[in-house]
Amino acid sequence: MAEILSHTFVNPHVDSGDSTITASSEWNDGHTFAGGADGQILIRDSTQPKGARWTHGPRVSFATSSGSGGVVTAESAQNTIVFTSPAVIVLSIAASALLSDSTAVKMSLRRDGIEVFNANFVGSDSLFHILPTFNITESAGTHTYGIVLSSVNGFGTFTGWTSRLSTFSVGI
Repeated sequence: MAEILSHTFVNPHVDSGDSTITASSEWNDGHTFAGGADGQILIRDSTQPKGARWTHGPRVSFATSSGSGGVVTAESAQNTIVFTSPAVIVLSIAASALLSDSTAVKMSLRRDGIEVFNANFVGSDSLFHILPTFNITESAGTHTYGIVLSSVNGFGTFTGWTSRLSTFSVGI
């Protein structure tokens, strides 16, 4: 297997056996990386004492959900994301709902089960297409984002619904 990181100059000399100098086999050997976690990348960061730090590389995940039937609330798509360091995430939602007897749908975005955003969407034909996008700076830890669709004021039943929650994240 090729070394991941090595010196440009390869020392052609045979090891001398003198333990007070760096042997050519040591110089020519690849480097060992310490710290970080699986899936993280090493980036240049001039604010760090050694000039670099570990962070999460770009990650993309999708969750989809759909259903039908006489329900007032449609528990929809959700993504669980694990961060070992702070990250910036972009959440993109695509949702459609058809209600039998209502002209408004409420879309809620939840983080760890707590509503962090909601909006009502009104339509004359009870067919709704919802496409919001959110940019969030997230702390380290495990967080679950989810979408909940419901009829406004608790009336109206879903004839059908579908939702997709897309997440793109990168460490900061």
